[in-house]
Amino acid sequence: MLLRKGHDAFLDFLGCSLSIFLPFPLQAAGVVTRIEPMVLYGSEFCVTVPDAINRLNRLQADWARHLLGFPQSRAGVQVWLTTECGWRRRLGTRMCERAVLLKARAQLLPKDHPARVLLGIAGACTACGTWADRVLALQCLSQFPQPIPDIVDCTPAQLLDKAYTDPDCRRSCLAYYRTQFVTPAFDAFDSSALRLVTETSAWPYASFPPQSASFADSLLYADWGVSTWKFYRAWAAIRVLGRWPLAVFGAGDTPRCLDACPLCGAPDVEISHLLLSCDSCYDLRTIWLETSPLNRFDAVSLTWDLLRLTLFGSVDNGDFTQTAASIRFVGQCPLRAASSLPRW
Repeated sequence: MLLRKGHDAFLDFLGCSLSIFLPFPLQAAGVVTRIEPMVLYGSEFCVTVPDAINRLNRLQADWARHLLGFPQSRAGVQVWLTTECGWRRRLGTRMCERAVLLKARAQLLPKDHPARVLLGIAGACTACGTWADRVLALQCLSQFPQPIPDIVDCTPAQLLDKAYTDPDCRRSCLAYYRTQFVTPAFDAFDSSALRLVTETSAWPYASFPPQSASFADSLLYADWGVSTWKFYRAWAAIRVLGRWPLAVFGAGDTPRCLDACPLCGAPDVEISHLLLSCDSCYDLRTIWLETSPLNRFDAVSLTWDLLRLTLFGSVDNGDFTQTAASIRFVGQCPLRAASSLPRW
């Protein structure tokens, strides 16, 4: 029920944002401020639900596919998709983080508070499967540099005695615990997931400078026009998938390879062919090269590794004029290819 409500709320938000041509970065930022809080409200108690972490992560990856323009495709690595949207945390990780912090809040309540009494009973229970038992397991995940201690084990006794009766002191202790122990551990947890999939993937997503944790203010207010923001989705889709972004233009799915190039007829072509060597995109490539950092090369001597790194570098570098030119070039090429294919 929670996942369904969250997805329905996201689709409502997406429909509204598309109707007013809201740019991609603002849409991605809006998901964090408007949709995630609704999904995560009360999720601390869902850590005992089987596969809850993965189900939340899959929901978030599905949001990313919708934002990037290929909602019907199952392509893409979940952690890459969320990273490309500028989302710092995977949704399942945020649920786990909230659960650990909720346990810490309960431990700092007065000793006769019902929540603290119940937590103590659950912690002393020998049977496995209680909420307290599950949270304790989350504090000891192998991906952490070291286990997350209980807040009562890393707070001075004098401060603890005061926190039991003083709400302000309690908030200060929780803030210190979150920033010094909980947040760094879950940062390492998500970084470990990103590193693991990167080591086993053929597409070098990790070689591109990562999107910032939140999109740069100057990009959020960039006035690029509707067509360029449409091309941005194609640019981001290629950056995160390494595939043909035909779905962005309503002309198919996101195949890794086509039997033949829709423009020049070359057999068995990947997206590298379209951007690097397709004769039908030579004019677009030449125009982009004239103003790009690669202007010392011509369209014939350029290598795919160099072109790929230049085109899909981070947009958070201050040079948004060059970024916009790269986005337009990357978007215009698959648009030209999609225009020659039958539409769904």
